[in-house]
This record gives sequence, structure tokens and C-alpha cells, in this order.
Amino acid sequence: EFGATPVSRLSIADIHWHIQKRKKAGISNRTVNLELNLLRCLFKHAIEVGAAIKNPAKEIKNLKVVRKETAIPTHEAFLHFVIAASESSHGKQLVVWIWFRVYTGTRPTESFFVEWKDIDFETNVIRIIPKEGNPLKNAKSREVNMGQALRQILLDWRREWLETFKDVEKPHDWVFFHPRQ
Repeated sequence: EFGATPVSRLSIADIHWHIQKRKKAGISNRTVNLELNLLRCLFKHAIEVGAAIKNPAKEIKNLKVVRKETAIPTHEAFLHFVIAASESSHGKQLVVWIWFRVYTGTRPTESFFVEWKDIDFETNVIRIIPKEGNPLKNAKSREVNMGQALRQILLDWRREWLETFKDVEKPHDWVFFHPRQ
């Protein structure tokens, strides 16, 4: 962005110019703030290694970010959504996935990478662990307690899952899979 300008020569004005350029390009305030944080870290490192003596990015305040309030559906609206999902072509799996997410609080990608071996029905624990393609946020494993309602939903789904692969070699151990593949 700043071309061949050495770090030690960048000024507050240069950083303001960058912010204005990004704003004109339609980049959100949140993204610009992330860039500013990165710039602050780069300057901090440059100071530590002797490539700069001051951090002009430290002088610039983050842009205001307006957070949109997320609408949380009522219990009745949520149940209506689940019923509608059950009527889709692959509704059973979709409904199980929705309840899995509701009861565990897992992110979508985390739930897609759960395998049956990650679910311990004896101790009612689900292990969310990093896997190839899903390194997890902060790359840390964690355990999620499985309540009785989710346990029953998963046991029912496991029976149906096993029935799906009854006459063929199981191609995977994923709890959720693409129904047509």
C-alpha cells in the first residue's frame, strides 16, 4: 500500500490517506479497523527490531462501527422453522443438524466436521476437535456436554445413519453428510 516508503518514514498523514482511500473504495469501518490493528502490531514489531522509533498508528483512533442487533426468533417461530425444515427433501438430517447446533452452540463448520467417534454416548460428551479442513477458532479442542434431548435425537439419527450405509462400506464417519454423495 505504501510502496517503497520505509516504515520509519510513514506518518499519521499517510495512515489517514490510507483510511480515506479504503473508505472511498467502500470498505467497511470494521475492516479498516482490523487493518489499523495490524498496522499497529507491525509498527510495534518494527520498534522492537529497531526498524522504527515511533508508532504513528497508535495515534489514530478506530473508526466507529455500528453493530446491527440480531433478531432472535420466538420459541414458536423457531419451532415453525424446524417444522418447515423437516418438510424439505433431506429434512430429517437438516432438523438433526439444527437441533445439534442449538444444543451445542457449535459453529456451522464445527458441526460439519463432527464424527461419530467424537460423540461419547456413555459420558454424554461431544468432542469438538481440529481436523483437516477445520482448524477451529484458536485451534483448541473442547468438550460440549450433551443433554438428554440431544442424546436421544443423535441416537435416533445414528440408527437412521447406519441404515443408510447398511449394504455398503461406510465412506466416512461424519455425523452429517451430503445426502446425494
